Amino acid sequence: MSHPLSWSLFSGPLPILLWITAALALIFLGRLVTKRLPRRLMLTVSVVALLGTATAVALLAWIVDDVWRPFPEALPIEVLGWLGVAILGIGLGIAAIWKTARRCAGTHQLIEQPRRLHGRAKRSVARREAAWQIPMAILAAVAMVLAGLNQVNRFYGYYPTTEAALGLALPQEAPLPPFIPGTVASSTQSTPAMSPSQADGTATSANGSPAAGPRSSTPSTVTTSAPTPPPNAPSAEVTPPPAPPTPATWVPPVDLPKAGTLTQVDIPGTTSGFAARQGWVYLPPAYLTANRPLLPVLMLIPGQPGDPRDWLNGGQAAATMDAYAAAHKGLAPIVVMPDPLGSTTANPLCADTAFGKSDTYLTQDVPAWISQHIQANPDTSLWAVGGFSFGGTCSVQLAAAHPKLFPTFLDISGQDAPTLGTKKETIDKAFAGDVEAYAKVNPIDLFDKAAASLATSPYIGMVGLMGIGEADHTYGPELRKVRAAAESAGVKVATLQVAGAHDWYVASAALSQAMPWLGGRMGLTGPVPLPAT
Repeated sequence: MSHPLSWSLFSGPLPILLWITAALALIFLGRLVTKRLPRRLMLTVSVVALLGTATAVALLAWIVDDVWRPFPEALPIEVLGWLGVAILGIGLGIAAIWKTARRCAGTHQLIEQPRRLHGRAKRSVARREAAWQIPMAILAAVAMVLAGLNQVNRFYGYYPTTEAALGLALPQEAPLPPFIPGTVASSTQSTPAMSPSQADGTATSANGSPAAGPRSSTPSTVTTSAPTPPPNAPSAEVTPPPAPPTPATWVPPVDLPKAGTLTQVDIPGTTSGFAARQGWVYLPPAYLTANRPLLPVLMLIPGQPGDPRDWLNGGQAAATMDAYAAAHKGLAPIVVMPDPLGSTTANPLCADTAFGKSDTYLTQDVPAWISQHIQANPDTSLWAVGGFSFGGTCSVQLAAAHPKLFPTFLDISGQDAPTLGTKKETIDKAFAGDVEAYAKVNPIDLFDKAAASLATSPYIGMVGLMGIGEADHTYGPELRKVRAAAESAGVKVATLQVAGAHDWYVASAALSQAMPWLGGRMGLTGPVPLPAT
């Protein structure tokens, strides 16, 4: 039987138990608050409680949506309703504790000493009742808060288990395997030789798989130099270590691990100066073997507000990669989940702005760290970037601004532009009013510019998949705008619709359904058609 902390917060007995407990808590708190009140006054108290809750919810919505604005969109009505349940629990808990404490005082003054014996006896009974009623009122209020917050959690598909909500260690956590210098394969082994027309990224197969994508400026050959012999020593020929196998030539060992590993890592902003939080790395089973093959990198960007671990919680990225690896001899992408924000609610727009050099961090610092700590395929024509919500917008931004680093992107529920609210506000606050600086990071502007001279477009050969929830009527139209602009610039794009709205259920499902195509696109298998058009 699984541990209770691993029980699902989305379905099964735990959500039901939370709601049964919350219903009993509401009855208990209501009884404490209205105890010994006339029936008419009970009705008045109930109305006041509901009106007070509604007012508090409206105030919260105003603060979040209009003042603080940590989210690009307003809080949904359903979310506000569940937050109202939590607020009602807090209000009733405070009222119940206050009333119980006043009953203990007798004369409504807690320090007043009673003068009459029968009054002292009544207060003694009240104190005995308060000894259990006040702790129970606190627990009841907590039960209502937890039930309401978990409904918000279920709405967004954020924390699948209590373990995830508490940030406890993940079952697959392990240190990074040792990095062995000098074992990166030569370009002749990592990818086929390309003709000049292929080298500039102008050839793409009909199904969206890279006949040969644009090459990175990073050399794909790492030379292992021999140690300098001592003077007068006999010459000896140094044999370089054998190059790692490619996915096509790799043969899994009999002791192939059944699952990959997860490691929380520090990726410093050496060049950018960006103060990033810790990121995560998923290494597939094939990487964990003695004769590890060269594997491509998939960079996954979280939403905003958010955390790199979100892709492991609601996004279920590790489970998706393990399932893919189980069907492909242990092969799957190396998944790097860096921090593009700096803090949970920060929004540097995935660009170099007044709020930090997030773009430089993601495109220079993170790849440099990968090359020094992970034996990944250095051929970035096989790399990909993806993300959800803010991360989806970011994935298109990175692909549009750096097509040789990320010739493949997965945009799940992204917006049509990086934004802090309005275009003017974004340009003024993040780019000091510089419209041209904004245009250099806005994907639609970059695609439109390339479309004006399609023959020389840097996006010929780029392929993207856009995932969207069937009930997402806000980001669906925005995604279509980005797709139209990308296609006009020569990008091959498809749209994948999955069940859901703007939530992590959509992100998880879209990543899972995109993996066969991504695996083919990233060189793990033969070409696989895009999952939708």
